[in-house]
Amino acid sequence: MKKKVIFLVIIGLMLCGCSAEVNLEVTPSSINETVSITTNADSTYTKQNILEGFRNYMPIYNNVEIPDTEPDEPVSGVKYYDHTQEELSNGYKNVYSHTFDFGSYKNARTVNDAFRSVTIQNSSSQKTMLLSTDSGGLKSFNTYPGLETVKVNIKTDYKVIKHNADSVNGNVYTWYFSKDTKKGVYLLMSNTLDKEVEENEKETTTKKSEKKKSFIDQHPFLVAALGIIAFIILAAILSKIKIKG
Repeated sequence: MKKKVIFLVIIGLMLCGCSAEVNLEVTPSSINETVSITTNADSTYTKQNILEGFRNYMPIYNNVEIPDTEPDEPVSGVKYYDHTQEELSNGYKNVYSHTFDFGSYKNARTVNDAFRSVTIQNSSSQKTMLLSTDSGGLKSFNTYPGLETVKVNIKTDYKVIKHNADSVNGNVYTWYFSKDTKKGVYLLMSNTLDKEVEENEKETTTKKSEKKKSFIDQHPFLVAALGIIAFIILAAILSKIKIKG
């Protein structure tokens, strides 16, 4: 019987030329996860080996045992990732995706297979994602020697308070992992959407602007009268100065 194995931050095989990209999108109530594994063939592992090596049915939670079935079949009562496969010129790209409730993502198979500890918190004021490693780095690189790189992208419309991302592009925070990378993922978000902050600031500015305009708009004659009085007083002062001179 063939053994089909799973791999940590992503699901894959111990193949050469293997890279993984994890895309997470944080919404008010969920974390949408898409994991892409690109595997290239070589003299040892053919495209057929790669094709047969990936499971169509991968349980989403790390505490669910992966059935060693042949052929690959689902088991009643188990939740699985959605799986698609794309043939490349020299390999395959396998994509696994699922939408988790925000709190349940701490039990996702991917992050628990990759990181030493997983903290996902959602309070009334903040959302926290802390995926920790130790001096050994990601567990996946030890388990799967053929894995070369892992890239993690987290997209969020929430206001980010603190992070340790390697790069930021708009509202997408990115971490790059190799065998030598020891740090984890840290993202602290306010429970206020950036759009809400912008709208609130715009609304406040608009109200201040309207408040400034309202006195002039509502009392044009009074403003004009005050201007005339000020002009008369200034002319009288200048006239006295001229007489004295």
